[in-house]
Amino acid sequence: MVGHLLLYHPAVNKLKQIIALGDLGTVQYVNSDRRNFTANHRKHSNVMWDLAPHDFSMMCYILNTEPERIVNVRTWASSGDSIDVAHIDILFPNNIGGHIHNSWLDPQKQALLTVNGSKKTAVLNDTFKENKLEIYSRQEDGSLTVEKPVYSNDEPLRLECRHFLDCIEHKRKPTSDSVNGYQVVKYVETCQNFIH
Repeated sequence: MVGHLLLYHPAVNKLKQIIALGDLGTVQYVNSDRRNFTANHRKHSNVMWDLAPHDFSMMCYILNTEPERIVNVRTWASSGDSIDVAHIDILFPNNIGGHIHNSWLDPQKQALLTVNGSKKTAVLNDTFKENKLEIYSRQEDGSLTVEKPVYSNDEPLRLECRHFLDCIEHKRKPTSDSVNGYQVVKYVETCQNFIH
């Protein structure tokens, strides 16, 4: 079992359910923005390996599919060979576009996932203490309606640990099993190949 914590996040699981029920309509685009400020830049380090695994695991999980291909990767290094900013463009099946933005240079922490559908748009802001998940829809008069879905307040790490123990006790396959871990590493390695 690998530690893809966001697969156990109640708001992420609520969003997965909303997508599966078709409440957003046809999913068209997914954008994950994960930024933080890392004051101690390590000389030989890479923001993609630090942050993008969370984005890839979460996107594949909520869409219930793997990327068809990595379209493009753009990176920037502030000094030496430490990659501090990365932009990753992805194509999922059914012409669903995806984008990941990772950065160690932003003083304001960001953990924002946006899923654009043909009917509604979901925004999951994990930096909020409450109402992390909001569903936006445009009305005929042009006004914007915001729904705040109800989901459990359980701590993701507690749920992940409980799942781990449950899988051992009942000999079940974990949600974030070794195949899931392998796939995510494969995606980040593909991204790495773009910058060599």
